[in-house]
Amino acid sequence: MLTSEELLKKLKEQHDKRTVSVLVGAGFSKNAIPSYLGWDELLRDLVLDVYGEHIKERYRQYKSGSAPYFYTEDAFTNREIERLIHDVGYLNLVSKYFEQKGYREAIDVYIEEHQPYVEETGGVFKVVNDNVKVYQIII
Repeated sequence: MLTSEELLKKLKEQHDKRTVSVLVGAGFSKNAIPSYLGWDELLRDLVLDVYGEHIKERYRQYKSGSAPYFYTEDAFTNREIERLIHDVGYLNLVSKYFEQKGYREAIDVYIEEHQPYVEETGGVFKVVNDNVKVYQIII
């Protein structure tokens, strides 16, 4: 069985000979390099931006209720973020973010700030971002 590196080299050889096409779907980046964010991870800060005050108010209500409370504010916030992502949905969250910011390009900036990117220098490709580990990929 070939290693991942051997498979990539073989794929590159076939690509160079123009005998193969590569179709990459959503999630490929995350599988290749774990520092890429999944939808839920990517939308976390977006949800806080759009619903942060709502979440804080819900926590105040939760904490002041008659039943004993079990969640710290961080745990409650994480639970609320998950609930909002599930209830509102990915596309509706992004639409609400557009509405709040007032322009569509805001999501482009948001994604660029939250995802790593590939930088090439002299045939060496590095996945970099201020918030993530650097991976070096030699092809």
